[in-house]
Amino acid sequence: MKDRFLSDGASDLQDILKRWKPWLPPKQIQGLQQGGLVCFDGTRKAFFHRDESTGAHADFAKALETLATSAESLKAESVKADT
Repeated sequence: MKDRFLSDGASDLQDILKRWKPWLPPKQIQGLQQGGLVCFDGTRKAFFHRDESTGAHADFAKALETLATSAESLKAESVKADT
């Protein structure tokens, strides 16, 4: 980031920031909304994460690992049912 800033002064970012305007939600409570991540294996919830604060994010590696494990289990069940 430092090298980029020193090479061109992050001109593209500076150009965008000239036009940026902060968004204020119509209701104050809407500004406190947090996000999360829910992954499903069919209709079953396989992974769930609720962001507890601004800047909190789900562990995507863990989510993908959970989904991969679910897919492997489903495949194994399918093979067992075919035999």
